[in-house]
Amino acid sequence: MLTTAFATLFTHFYPIGNTPAVCLTQCLPPEKQAKILLLGCGDARNILFTAFSDGTHRHLDITCCDLEESVLARNILLFSLLLDSPDGIGNGVNWNIYYHMYLDRACYDRLQEQAKKLHGLSASMDTWRGSRYGTLIRFCDDGTLARVHEVWGFYTSETPEDKQSAGRFETAMRTAIQRRDKRLEPGGRSLVILTGLRSANPVGLTALEEINTLHQNFWKHGTTNMDSKAASQAGIMYANPMLVSPDAAATLHYGTEPCIGFHMSTAYAPLADSPLPQQLRMSKVEGVVASAQTEFAAWSNSFRRRAMGGLTLRMFAGDAIAFSHVLQCRHATGKADLAHWYRTRQEMEPLVLDRDDYGPAGSAPHSFNVIDTSNLMDHIGALNLLVATSPLLENDVSASLYTETLVKVEQSHHDHVDRLLFGHLPTISLLLGLLPVEYWTNTSAGCDSQQESIMDTILSGSGQSFIRTTWKRPLTHLPSSPIHLVGFDEGALANILFRVYLQMFESEGLSMLFSSLILGRIGKLSLPLHHRASFAAFLRLVKSRVAVDWDKTMTILFCHIASDRNCLMGHNYMAELCIYMHVLGVYSIDELKELPDPFPNPHGLNGDLSSWAAMPSVVSVTLKVPREKLRLFTDEDSLLVGTTPVRCVLESALDAPRREAWHQVFVAAQIGFGKLSQSGCRYSNSYQLHIVNDRLGWHGESDLFVSFLASSSDLLLEPQTARVAFGIQRTPATALRFSGQLGIELNVFETSLADAEHVYVSKYLPNQSGIMAVAGFADSGEASRPGELSQDVTASMKASVDSRTGRISAFTTRLDIAVDVLKSALKDGCPVQTAPGSSNMELTVTVGGMPLKVTFPTPVVGSGCKTRIARESSYIELIVQTPTNPALLPLASPVYTHDSNIPTSWNMPYLAKMHALPTLDISKRNKLQWLHLHASMMFSARERRLHADPSLPSTQIERTRQGFKESLFALFMNFTGLLGPKHHVFGLNNVTGGGVHILIFVSSLHLDLANRTVVLDAAVLPLTDALMPKLVLTLQLLTNYPGGICHIRVDADEMRLWRQMLPAYVERCRTWSHRSDCEYLADGARVPLSVENGQAVLCTCGNGAVPQIRELKYAAKYAVRAAISPLFPCSLVDEAYDGGDLNDDIPLPGGPPAPAPAAARTGGCLACGRDKARDGSELRTCAKCRKAKYCSRSCQRAHWKKHKSQCATDAAAAAGSG
Repeated sequence: MLTTAFATLFTHFYPIGNTPAVCLTQCLPPEKQAKILLLGCGDARNILFTAFSDGTHRHLDITCCDLEESVLARNILLFSLLLDSPDGIGNGVNWNIYYHMYLDRACYDRLQEQAKKLHGLSASMDTWRGSRYGTLIRFCDDGTLARVHEVWGFYTSETPEDKQSAGRFETAMRTAIQRRDKRLEPGGRSLVILTGLRSANPVGLTALEEINTLHQNFWKHGTTNMDSKAASQAGIMYANPMLVSPDAAATLHYGTEPCIGFHMSTAYAPLADSPLPQQLRMSKVEGVVASAQTEFAAWSNSFRRRAMGGLTLRMFAGDAIAFSHVLQCRHATGKADLAHWYRTRQEMEPLVLDRDDYGPAGSAPHSFNVIDTSNLMDHIGALNLLVATSPLLENDVSASLYTETLVKVEQSHHDHVDRLLFGHLPTISLLLGLLPVEYWTNTSAGCDSQQESIMDTILSGSGQSFIRTTWKRPLTHLPSSPIHLVGFDEGALANILFRVYLQMFESEGLSMLFSSLILGRIGKLSLPLHHRASFAAFLRLVKSRVAVDWDKTMTILFCHIASDRNCLMGHNYMAELCIYMHVLGVYSIDELKELPDPFPNPHGLNGDLSSWAAMPSVVSVTLKVPREKLRLFTDEDSLLVGTTPVRCVLESALDAPRREAWHQVFVAAQIGFGKLSQSGCRYSNSYQLHIVNDRLGWHGESDLFVSFLASSSDLLLEPQTARVAFGIQRTPATALRFSGQLGIELNVFETSLADAEHVYVSKYLPNQSGIMAVAGFADSGEASRPGELSQDVTASMKASVDSRTGRISAFTTRLDIAVDVLKSALKDGCPVQTAPGSSNMELTVTVGGMPLKVTFPTPVVGSGCKTRIARESSYIELIVQTPTNPALLPLASPVYTHDSNIPTSWNMPYLAKMHALPTLDISKRNKLQWLHLHASMMFSARERRLHADPSLPSTQIERTRQGFKESLFALFMNFTGLLGPKHHVFGLNNVTGGGVHILIFVSSLHLDLANRTVVLDAAVLPLTDALMPKLVLTLQLLTNYPGGICHIRVDADEMRLWRQMLPAYVERCRTWSHRSDCEYLADGARVPLSVENGQAVLCTCGNGAVPQIRELKYAAKYAVRAAISPLFPCSLVDEAYDGGDLNDDIPLPGGPPAPAPAAARTGGCLACGRDKARDGSELRTCAKCRKAKYCSRSCQRAHWKKHKSQCATDAAAAAGSG
């Protein structure tokens, strides 16, 4: 009930995913067991790909939630087929059954056989658990099992011989095809292109033509068979019930295409040795299908092996928000049956989880270290989603929550940041107990946003914008942190919350209704996703994350809301806001705290509400809407009605004096269809409503029941004559669509409280025995107290808020000294020093020789830290500012050792199965031209401008970040030979700071399918003073080896940044375990160990674990494996490159000009980057311009076409100056 109720007469069925598969465990170090929650889980691709990609022996416990039980039913059927098939046998049939719209007789019979078997096994929870699938696949509740059981029965309800029912599946499929053809008229094409391009990255633009061909063929023939002649001659084909929903309102989505859930890049990139079977030589389109089927087979085989004991799948069919809050309740209270939620927003069925798995002794997880929410925030709202899921995320440095958006609502990514959480993103995230990783690091593992920005330019607006965001716990939330709650000034916090309120309900403002912006955002305004109950649930969560006088904060907030003149209709929703703040334990106004008993009965009537003894202050009102009143919805074309927001109204009688009139709107209403029965005595606390659910809903024949919570004191104002109404929520679209039929009020049905046939008032909502719970974070009794920084020092923190913007501008951390030795030292004037920590969220404070590590919930500007020392009172205050622009923060990919003593890569995804990644054949340079464009996407539009014009204002941090990316670019270009001769041994060379300090030996280049980018499999060897005497033989070998070392020039700051990044590059591909005496875990150690010349950078735990590289023959035991990928900017922070200099004809063989030529980084030969000629002599200078340098005549000739025009310009300039 925390999301808007809709009359849903038409929906799309999504049996097949429309984004490429991701590895769900890539945030976890190898030692961590995986507890995964998939909300809006969709098809099986992410589970199968994770089983294939996860290179560990950890157990995968995956809980899958989807609103559509048909999605779960088809997934389970596929899993059962995989388990029943010997390794590698039947994968082709399984592909057809799972993905094809039409099946031949053999596949159709196999599907029917499997569905009948599952239907029999799922008769009860006991029969299922006793089956061969019962250990691997568990159902979270009886309701889910029953619904999936019905779907399997639906699959078997039609056979080719059954003429009475024949055609049901075919009719549904034909309807989907007709609606798709109508939808994808001119103007819809770009949606399909962009969806497929994500799957083709990093090859991207190369795949444009084939993506459209794939889609058209699939919808024409119903299969992925690209042989048109064979498809047309296939004989009798049968509509596949696996792609048909039993729900009459659902139609197969028009963008459905099987291959886009896979990684199309394997069909375009030149592959060398790969764990995937070698593809046949065929057309490009056939190659795409073959590569997808090859992946599917490999994933299927891995799934079978993993299912032998390393995998548990749990299934829940229902609303993701409801499921999350029930899990919250289980996590916080130990009992799931106290939650009192409904399964979906369209039914009155209570959500009660299985006691065996979710009871006090149950083993099912109720907190998770991976939560993936697909693109649910597009459909239920970002704040609703994060309020529901944040408390379920474990307090662990590796735990990650992923969100995606696909629907483009705002004009730019910057607008998206400003409006996503209805306030300053970092500030509201902190109140939710989360930290948006890509935002604060300005780095992303993939280049999807950059790629789509280019496509948006080409297509002049696409209507989609794919943004995948990782959310983690702030360091202050980890068990090792002494500070769990942040303090606020009550007025400042109330100001932040009021700003959220204003932006959440801005559509109610007069200025918004008449603003020109509404034309671009009318779709969003017409599908409101948040209401006052949503806001109250948000407050409930905030209450548990801050240290303030909460009642004082709420009093101030209420004053702001009461005096607000922006939300014109805000007073109509005030009752609902007060009610939900009361029932959720946020704040109670006097009228709701307690009703007098007996309540005064000014009407002198009995047998109505006023005769209710001990009436609760909040009760449930249920309105029965007769079926004939719904013809407005059911008699119309379901496509026209679509999804319409509904609400209830409670108001004074029509003849009430104007000064006494009142009007209240309730959007947090629960709707459902069915048959009503009653128990207990009416107008008493024993009275209960029972509704038997009618699954046909809007397409059945039952009456509609609508329930909402109301204040008893309001009901008792007019217990007989007050009006109750059900109608349509007013939005720009609904007012235009329905005002002519319903009038300005948009009421569908209305009556009075005295109408006992249609109005029912009870203590609780129908089928419930308590009030809906929003448990939030599990209470820790110590959370609000100052925490121990050490045995003798306690710490507390308070945030400062900019009153103009509502953002947290600074943190003040107070350290209270309790030990006498340090107290005396302070009084005696001992120095107090601060220094940067391992990341920009940490500072080290040294007091009297004792180092104290202080963590902050967001990055801070440590260099500007101010210190206040109260020597007599024995406390120290540290005041640090928060960054105003994350793009100006230093590049960071920290490795943390918090809590578990397991070094953990924080924001660089793990690639524990490097050997399973497809290897690129770099000898085929003509097929690698896309890599030039892909690597150049590391540079944002701003960074490109800085490169083009170095005179533009920039900070040292910006220049260092850009220089680091240029050295990465040079590494990829010189290894592949795309810009000159190939090299595979590289030296990071600070010419003015001691020369080469880091050697990088590259073994191979791979496709990183999970992140849709590339990765270098390499060994890294930081040169230290202690190590140099042991490397004499290796260095001599490199000096004499043909090609030698390719020197990549870096300055001192860039060299330090490389040292900071190396631990993450190493950690992400770790297959070995850190020793108990790991250097990272020593007292006072940090990661990296040092960034200074000559000092150790990495721990030695993984030394010797390197790919086979002959130049490392004598030094392998000192080197360690590293996985080096491009680093892309975050589009939420930095302006994405929009392809402004791309030509109209695409794909371009070389992409846009490189932001930094490889030679600029290598600082030598313009063709190959060498520092010296091949014979060791100095580089030769171009005789004409006297500026360009080359190592040989062959390089000069090879580079002449590129140099020719610049040479003439430079020569003319030199002549003129002479």
